[in-house]
Amino acid sequence: MVGLIVAHPVMTVYLTASFVLTVMNYIVPEFVDDYIVIQGTFTPGTFLGTMVHVDFKHFLGNFIMLIPIWIYSDRVNGIGFTTLVIVLNMVITGIFVLIKDDCCCGASGISFMLLGLMAIIGRWWLLIIAVIMFFTECNLVKDRDNVGHVAHIVWQLIGSGFAVIICLFKGLSIIEILK
Repeated sequence: MVGLIVAHPVMTVYLTASFVLTVMNYIVPEFVDDYIVIQGTFTPGTFLGTMVHVDFKHFLGNFIMLIPIWIYSDRVNGIGFTTLVIVLNMVITGIFVLIKDDCCCGASGISFMLLGLMAIIGRWWLLIIAVIMFFTECNLVKDRDNVGHVAHIVWQLIGSGFAVIICLFKGLSIIEILK
């Protein structure tokens, strides 16, 4: 565990902050609603929407997917690049919180964005997982379970698009990378 904290300081801070905000949301739900995620109003907490989780099931579900893909992205792309992708996700989510009344929050957007990104510039088995997740989310869109399935699909496509841009920038073909 100590190795994880030292090797991935950004992930450790993000995980800790998310856990604290989830506990606060569980104990005092009004705090998160009144001070962190205020739709249509800019506050310092506007960009913390990806750290807020409704309950511990939501928190654990997101981080069970996020931690392995984050560690793999750090190993392949470096901590700086992965941090940039996560900050980009937080900023875009914050903008949607400002303009949309029922914006979805949680770390799943980061999970799906990194999955889409790593499916292209990672390994072939990640591509298989990404395709399965994509079609699963497409199938779940019609469910009324308060989960942002469309947002998951969009973030995965954004991550994949980001990966294609990186490949083009580096002059690499996607087939060459997936070998």
